[in-house]
Amino acid sequence: QLEKKSWVLKSLLAELPGSKFEVDAIYELAKSYLVADRLKESQEYYQLLLSKHSGSAYLKRALVDQCLLNAKLNELEKMKGNWNQLAEQFPNDPILLDAIAIVRPLLIEDAAFQNQIKNIKVLNISNNEIEEEVYARAAELGFSENCEAAVPKLKQYLQQFQPALHGTEANYLLAECLIKSNDVSGALDAYNFVIAQPHGEYTEDALLSASSIQYNKKNWDIAAQHYLELEQVAVSKNNVLEAQVGLMRCYYFKENFKLALEYANKVIDNMAIPDDIKNTAYLWRGKMNLHEGSNDAARKDLDHVIALKGKLGAEAKYLKCESYFADSNFTACEGEIYELVDQFAGFDEWKHKSFLLLVDSYIGMKDYFQAKSTIEAIQMNVTDVNVIGAALQKLAAIEALEAEEAERNKRVLVPDEIQIQDGKNPEPVNEGGPNE
Repeated sequence: QLEKKSWVLKSLLAELPGSKFEVDAIYELAKSYLVADRLKESQEYYQLLLSKHSGSAYLKRALVDQCLLNAKLNELEKMKGNWNQLAEQFPNDPILLDAIAIVRPLLIEDAAFQNQIKNIKVLNISNNEIEEEVYARAAELGFSENCEAAVPKLKQYLQQFQPALHGTEANYLLAECLIKSNDVSGALDAYNFVIAQPHGEYTEDALLSASSIQYNKKNWDIAAQHYLELEQVAVSKNNVLEAQVGLMRCYYFKENFKLALEYANKVIDNMAIPDDIKNTAYLWRGKMNLHEGSNDAARKDLDHVIALKGKLGAEAKYLKCESYFADSNFTACEGEIYELVDQFAGFDEWKHKSFLLLVDSYIGMKDYFQAKSTIEAIQMNVTDVNVIGAALQKLAAIEALEAEEAERNKRVLVPDEIQIQDGKNPEPVNEGGPNE
């Protein structure tokens, strides 16, 4: 009956000032109000006790209770003050066990508090125990994806405890949070720390993320190294596929076409690969075979992609046109270009490239009239200034070829039977014999 208890105690203090029970009454009033969550009134009586009876046996209990009061009011600085006074005045008193249960959850991340409690024998708290508790709080925020709060706490943990018992996991959680806030550089540093450790729970995910970051930064060498490691350690089939596709692309951009083809074959032969990725691999393999001069092999892969239609199909059709041009089969190239324009009319990029390739095909056939007519059609129907500029360059080349041919046609060859020796005419022949 806290209300009645408080009324009786307040009456005692009012009616019997200076009583030998005064200090008891003040402490009990403060405690009663604290239990009833009447915090302002509780604080009033604790302050009265500490100011008027600071030498009483209730002092250490009042300090512990005030720590709880501060916790309820979220007054961390006042809590530190009450705790410090308690630890200094009663360093070996079991009362500290009660106090530590109150203040530890709120002050454990404070470095000064950590050093203080490690040196209090009655508490018997180890450095590892403190680290576990600090990390648990940071990790909980990380796992719950409360990244705004997690990032500073994870950074503080890693800075404070070196080497950290949970360094690998902490760096992984930090990296995942930094990625969400678009701090790619900071995330990459954290992922690299995880990758550098012995293979563990987070290695696979760290390799996947780091390789993707490096690939997007066009660091093909580093990305390829991460993809290689990922291919070797990955448990997830999807991650193995991701590694193989990544390696195919990295080796292609590094112009290591032998290895790029090897991984393109792996991707295409893997039954678990999704169709959209496999179709891209067919296109890439077609490109690489074309680059290596294996034009027949390239056309087989390109035909597979052409049948799919769409943007990939348009690109594959254009590459097929290029393959015939590379074989100097200009007639076949011309036919493929007309098919491209008909089947992929909506894809201007490849249509325009095919027009320019058609000009080159006519030049290869030495049909300069058709080549110039095609350029004229480009000027009339295409608005892309880059395409028009390329067409005009080809026109200049055609005019130069025509000029050379005209010059050759002007040359007059001297007949072989007319020979002039030493600048003199030949002597007439005397057909009547020497006497005549």
